[in-house]
Amino acid sequence: MLGDNPMQSEFACHAGLEAKFFCRMCWVKGKDGHQESLSAMVGGQRQPAETQKLSEDVLFKISTMQRQSDTTELHTNSGIKDRFLQFFLDKVAKMKKLSPFCDDEELIREAFKTVPLIPFSPIWHLKGLNPHAHTPVEILHVILLGIVKYFWRDAVDRLKEKELEILIIRLNSLDVSGIDPLVSALAVFVLYDLLPPNIIKAWAALGALVPLVQLEAAIDHFMKCTMEWTSCWFNKSKNHFLKHLQEHIWQFGPAVLFATFNAVIRQTVQLA
Repeated sequence: MLGDNPMQSEFACHAGLEAKFFCRMCWVKGKDGHQESLSAMVGGQRQPAETQKLSEDVLFKISTMQRQSDTTELHTNSGIKDRFLQFFLDKVAKMKKLSPFCDDEELIREAFKTVPLIPFSPIWHLKGLNPHAHTPVEILHVILLGIVKYFWRDAVDRLKEKELEILIIRLNSLDVSGIDPLVSALAVFVLYDLLPPNIIKAWAALGALVPLVQLEAAIDHFMKCTMEWTSCWFNKSKNHFLKHLQEHIWQFGPAVLFATFNAVIRQTVQLA
């Protein structure tokens, strides 16, 4: 199932990129997590059965009048959030708020009359589909509109006014015909003496990664160069998603086949 990261998280009944467990595909942990190595960057794979069980637990907690904080804690500690189910639970919560003096048990009974018999995401009715494993990493948003954008913004923010003028002159003087994508291909040549060597090394690894993204060695080399620069970049979930890209290439073919889930780009018949 193709989509950008927020859409794919919703397909997988996942809480999204801002969650503590920010990955829809595995159990890697963000805040409070252990120090990551490259080998530990991918956690245990998420399974549809456990996701459905966690959604059932949320429904049970609400139906048995447990505290709202209990369900919030369950979302936080699992990264699972079924938005289809949440629509009905929000209606139940609203009814409780509008009738604070009613008997809780009676109110819950009445509220659940508006909830379908099976109030969970319809995604689970699609036989053979695993939304955790069958939502391939889209390199347009993860690399070109993700990591490349982060690096370029960081580079520009570091430059002083005179250095920015030099950068603009260099960019304007280049013949960029036939070069695509521009930023990742040219950054090393226009920034080589404007940034520290460790940052240029990371840029060089990123420039090599873009055309060779299907190669695990290129991904690992980029990760190592980035770590030598600063570990702060590994707070970005999109860096983590690169480690899942190999699995999806083995499953679905070259990354370019699922690289541009964007209506405008598809209509122009261009590759990222």
